[in-house]
Amino acid sequence: PTGSTMEETVQNILDDGNFPLALKPELVKRILIHLESGKDVILVGAPGVGKTELARRILTYLSKGDYVTSVAHADWTSRDLIGGLNLEGNKFSKGRMLEAIEAGKLLLIDEFNRADINKAFGEMFLAIESREINLSEDEAKVYGKKVIDIPKEFQFIGTMNDFDKNLLLTELSYGLITRLAFVDVEPDPSKEEDAVKKQIDDIQNYD
Repeated sequence: PTGSTMEETVQNILDDGNFPLALKPELVKRILIHLESGKDVILVGAPGVGKTELARRILTYLSKGDYVTSVAHADWTSRDLIGGLNLEGNKFSKGRMLEAIEAGKLLLIDEFNRADINKAFGEMFLAIESREINLSEDEAKVYGKKVIDIPKEFQFIGTMNDFDKNLLLTELSYGLITRLAFVDVEPDPSKEEDAVKKQIDDIQNYD
């Protein structure tokens, strides 16, 4: 979606897709401003309010649809985001974050709360705070270099359930918290009915 003004761009993001998002324009505008200022954004809200769809539409707008997607789960480790050596120690498998950095793309991390914060995101958060990824000596030998700079253009949007927000905040340093923008996603009651109707095939049985 495009627009000649911020208001048009925001409305296009809300309307462009298979159904309109029942969210307030001010919410989308706030997210775009955070991203423009260089912050990574984590969308926080109850299941089903449209966090993931909103993140996808914003990333599509920012990157013309070319971004890296990942969905967190309980077994995630830093290997899933940064990468690591295989069992034989002769091949380096790139994680989703490193894949996005190398390709010059943005990153979507859906369902943040499904993963163990320390085990999965500790190394990633440290890298974001220092703006570089430090590999081990063995990893560096296979990958080709020990320090990978994180370009200022790299950003990610994450989504998580609201009841896990406080858990995440207790694990982050002050320096990292200032780099992240936590945005609460709440539906706009005046738009919910229309959004639901447009997702139902048999509108005769809506009531």
